[in-house]
Amino acid sequence: MTFFDSIHMNVENPYHFPAGKELDSIIHLTILGKMLDDDPPRYSTDKKQSEKLLGVMKYRFKGTIRTGRAQSHRRIFFARHESTTRRFHEVLAESQELAVCRLAVLLNEHQY
Repeated sequence: MTFFDSIHMNVENPYHFPAGKELDSIIHLTILGKMLDDDPPRYSTDKKQSEKLLGVMKYRFKGTIRTGRAQSHRRIFFARHESTTRRFHEVLAESQELAVCRLAVLLNEHQY
């Protein structure tokens, strides 16, 4: 299985994608359109890199993007996109950085 086969297989369910180098590589290549490095920025675990990604997402995926803690579970974070046509997607994760990355992959798959 090639790396690109792995990307396609895992992107089919971005709601459960784990934080780490594989997700960071997918973000770096498919969302930001940058060449893969041996060590891509840690979008899924580093707050500063996640905030940069969020800025790109707000520009690229028109609509409103919100992040925060889930009200029912203080240890769970969410990232939500509401399009200008009132469609929305929401993902949950153990960290805000991971939630932002999962949402980026999901929105990229739907090409808003």
